[in-house]
Amino acid sequence: MLVQYTPTIVMIKSFSIFLGQQRRPCFLAGLRRMSATSSRVISQQKQGLAELGLGGLAVEHNPNKCEFTISIDATGSSEPAVLQYDHLPGNIVDMYHTGVPEAYRGKGVAKHLAKAALDYFSSQDLSIRLSCTYLQKYVRDNPLEKYTAKLEQN
Repeated sequence: MLVQYTPTIVMIKSFSIFLGQQRRPCFLAGLRRMSATSSRVISQQKQGLAELGLGGLAVEHNPNKCEFTISIDATGSSEPAVLQYDHLPGNIVDMYHTGVPEAYRGKGVAKHLAKAALDYFSSQDLSIRLSCTYLQKYVRDNPLEKYTAKLEQN
């Protein structure tokens, strides 16, 4: 069992029970549905980040880790902003965590992660589950049909 410790979450990378669903390790699930370009930078978001003094920040997708990240190194901090997801049985992707370093909260960084991830998964043949409360709010505030059409129907 591989355990990854981060300041905001402890994630166990093995079979586990989370919210009543059996989770599969991301590196075993759904990778063939990912395009070869998904590991490259998929979105560059500049709007709303001028106040950070960083110009545009790149959202990167790492399908092997099941996460989208924005590296924010302006202060020398190596902690990235992250959106984590997992593949569930039945062609469902569960976006369950969004985290932004405390110094950058409230500045629109999570919004750019959410947009990049939702844009990516809305173009895939998958249903989207939003376990993360921030992502639920983002979709309520931005009810684009390309997002709402892919949301998991209960």
